[in-house]
This record gives sequence, structure tokens and C-alpha cells, in this order.
Amino acid sequence: MNEYVKHSIRKFHKLYQQRVFDQDDVALILVLVRDYTAKGGLLRELGDFLAHPDRKDRGLLITEIHRIAALHDEFLTEEYRLRRNGLEYDYTKLPRFHGITRDQLSNELAAVLSFSDVDTRNFDSNSHSFREFVACVILLLEPCQLKVNDQLLRVEVEYGHAITALVKYESQLYRNNFASLPILSLLNVNIHMTRQHECFTLSSVVARRHRSGGLFAISHCNDLVEQFMHRENYERTEKIYALNSV
Repeated sequence: MNEYVKHSIRKFHKLYQQRVFDQDDVALILVLVRDYTAKGGLLRELGDFLAHPDRKDRGLLITEIHRIAALHDEFLTEEYRLRRNGLEYDYTKLPRFHGITRDQLSNELAAVLSFSDVDTRNFDSNSHSFREFVACVILLLEPCQLKVNDQLLRVEVEYGHAITALVKYESQLYRNNFASLPILSLLNVNIHMTRQHECFTLSSVVARRHRSGGLFAISHCNDLVEQFMHRENYERTEKIYALNSV
């Protein structure tokens, strides 16, 4: 690892500890450490997403989507068979999609920080800093597209009580039947919205620090407005979304 990358890791760790980083800092560190992480590892996968956002067709998530796609078709076939016979499917047997877990992400981030002799013995995956790191990763995935079985799956970000990056895969056998596959999720980003509230989709947003220290998602347009994150009040039309209420 060259000295510039080591220096960048130390610098990011300082921003991380002080909770002053934003989405650009997370994007930079993922790109810089990409070639120094293990092949088949999660951070390398995220670096690949940033390097090839338009049509990713291989990697951990693609493999998992292929696995669940076949099981999704089997589930629909069995469900329709049972319905025809007046029976109900046991939904506890629904196939489970395995996206990115916070434990995976925290373990690999701690490993990357240790490349630069950062002490990670007390690395806390429940800290405010790590939660905000996860939020930044979720928003970085939003412009990406995955190619699976001739389908181009755009990563969507749903926002409500939680924020979730997900894709929707259409069955190969039964048209207009979609499996909603959560890639990465963070709970309690907006505690003022109950879980019963309907989620809505965030698009073309970026995570930025407010002068109060909080991390918020704002539109690309507002990101270009001078001093936008230094203001006290915002109009209803100036959408600003909390990314860590805990």
C-alpha cells in the first residue's frame, strides 16, 4: 500500500472519529482501498459499484440475486398450485435474500483502518459514526444498476423510519411478480416517522453535514446552492432528510 493511501485512511479515520465526514469522503476511501481489499470481499464489491455503476453483472450481490431468483420462481409455482387446491402457502418458508449486513461492513471497515496502523480494538458498529457511514454507502448505491438474467435492476433507496437500498427482480416465469430484495438497510434514521408510514423513494440525493453536525440527504440541485447546509430554516419544497435520528 502506498503512502498516499495510508495517509488517506488516517485522514478518513480522523473525520470518522469526529463525525464530520460526508458521502464524498466515504466514496473516496472506498475507491482508494479497493485494490488493497480481498477479492470477493465486501469493500471491494462496493468499490466496484462506484467504478462500474451502470451495468454491474458479477460479484457477491449478483450471485445472491441469481440464487434467490430461482427460489422466487419455485415459490410462485408452489403458491399458485396450492391456491388452485384451496390451500395456503406457509410463508415462514419464503426464501430469504442475504444482502449486506452491518457486521460484514463493520468488520471490513475495521480491517481497512488497521492497514494504516489505526487501533480498531474498540471499533463500535453501533456508534453514530458507523451508522452514518452505512447511510452514506446506501446513498452511494442509489445510481447503480445490476444486470441479472437480461434484466437491468436499478438500485432504489426507500426512506421512512428506516433507509434501505434495494432492487426489485421480476420473475422469469410469472410476469409482473416482483421480489423486493433489500441490499442494505439502516433503522431509526427518522424516528418521527412510524413504521406504519408509507416509505417514499429518494433519488438524486447526496449525504451532507449540516452546520449543527447532523448528516442529511439533500438533492443534487441544493448541494450546489452556496451555504445551503449552514441555514437554520428550510422551505417545504427544499427537501432535507435526516439520516441518523438515534
